Amino acid sequence: MSRFSLLTIVGVAFLGTACCLGAAHADSNGARRLQASCPNVTVAANFDLVPYMGVWYEIADSKDFKEFFEDDLYCTTANYTLETAGYVQVDNSGRYKGPTGKLKAAIGKGMEVDGAKLKVSFGGPVYAPYWVIDLMGEASDGFSVALVWS
Repeated sequence: MSRFSLLTIVGVAFLGTACCLGAAHADSNGARRLQASCPNVTVAANFDLVPYMGVWYEIADSKDFKEFFEDDLYCTTANYTLETAGYVQVDNSGRYKGPTGKLKAAIGKGMEVDGAKLKVSFGGPVYAPYWVIDLMGEASDGFSVALVWS
C-alpha cells in the first residue's frame, strides 16, 4: 500500500532547527520573523501511533518549507519507526537535484505529546510540533493519506 503525506507548514521548523515560538512570516524587507504564537489547530481524532509507523511519501508542502529544508530535493519520504520507551525514529530523505540524484537524509527523534500532537527534533533539545490534522484510511489497514501541520 502506498502512503502519502501532505505537509502543510504553518509554524516553524519541521526539522526541529528552530523552536516553535510562533508562525514564520516575512517582513516588508523579506526577512523572516516570528509571530507571537502558533495558531490553534484541530488534530485528527482517529490518530493511532502504531499504524502511523512506516514509510510516507511527501506529495505537497509549502514553498517556504521546501526552500528552507528541502531545497533541490525530489522524491522525499519519511520513515517512522517506533523505538523503545515510545520514541519514534524519524528518517527523512530525498534525492538531490532529481529523482536519480544522491540520497540525502536527516535522522531525528519524535514523541507523542497528546494523541495526534507529536514533536520532533533533529538534534539537541529543541523540538518542533508535528501535528497530524487529518487522516484518510483506517488504522486497521494502515492510514493512506495524512495532512500534517508543523
